[in-house]
Amino acid sequence: MLSIAIQHHPSRGHLLGGLASLRAEVVTDPEPDGDPSAVRTYIECLRSIPAGATHRLVLQDDAQPCSDFRERAEAAVAERPGELLALFVPGMGLAGRWMRAAWKDGKRWLELPTSMNWVPVVALVWPVELASSFVPFADEHVAGRAARRMATMGDDPVVGRFRRVNHLAVWAPVPSLVQHPDLVPSLVKQRSYGGRNPARRAAVFVDD
Repeated sequence: MLSIAIQHHPSRGHLLGGLASLRAEVVTDPEPDGDPSAVRTYIECLRSIPAGATHRLVLQDDAQPCSDFRERAEAAVAERPGELLALFVPGMGLAGRWMRAAWKDGKRWLELPTSMNWVPVVALVWPVELASSFVPFADEHVAGRAARRMATMGDDPVVGRFRRVNHLAVWAPVPSLVQHPDLVPSLVKQRSYGGRNPARRAAVFVDD
């Protein structure tokens, strides 16, 4: 069973209406008035997986799923049940180039470059066994940095570190099932690019 968690900050409540049809759990930042930290809420999304779920999709609250999203996402999970699945791949960098090439070549799946030190987390599906391993890893990582008086804001590099340590593959369906319109300021960087930044939009989106 695929369980969906919306990674949410209460200052962005206006975004939830567009995701209401997903039958998802909204997981709110446990410290909404604290220093901006995407990873804080990300960890909570994976800490609170309901009983009976086999997979957990963490979806950012400003994401735009494709039409028939749940059906397509569940079909992707059925094809690769033991893998991390990135349902969004951004347009810049090596991952974006590989995604566009895979789309042009008619491929259905892309394994993201292992050289990446981050993982796109706008819409990432976790098998519950991996999610259960990630939570204590991330808690320890954040606590270790805090002990050195270092903040941990981003979630994608923490997931990337977990991937590298555990030598995990990350697969992406071609094209992406989720768009990231980039019309809402980032919680960490406190800015948006008006939808013009290819690093924050999908390289290829299925609804396009």
